[in-house]
Amino acid sequence: MNKLKAIAIAATALMLTACGEPSGSDIQKVLEARIKTQAEQTRNIGVQFGSPGATAKMADQIASTKVLDVHKIGCKPDGDNAFICDYDAEISRQGKTRKLDPTQIRLVKSSDGWAASN
Repeated sequence: MNKLKAIAIAATALMLTACGEPSGSDIQKVLEARIKTQAEQTRNIGVQFGSPGATAKMADQIASTKVLDVHKIGCKPDGDNAFICDYDAEISRQGKTRKLDPTQIRLVKSSDGWAASN
């Protein structure tokens, strides 16, 4: 019976992979990339307006944000190679950990992997 159960679990995992929707790990990578981009954009705003020190602290705070865990609640197709996914996450910023409320993100599969489109 255990062998049959293992085969059923493996088959289910294979079917889920075949449908091509993003995993919790994929969502986490996209969130981490967004944090990095937001920190860079914040830093660049200060440089563009001639006062890099004004935004450096804020950029450092953004960059210090770590995504500790993402729990994918579910995804539904939203066009070609796109999914809208519900998830919740746990993050840490400046030594403080907090759990985020469930939210949605739209992800599109490109040749470079998953990317947020909203």
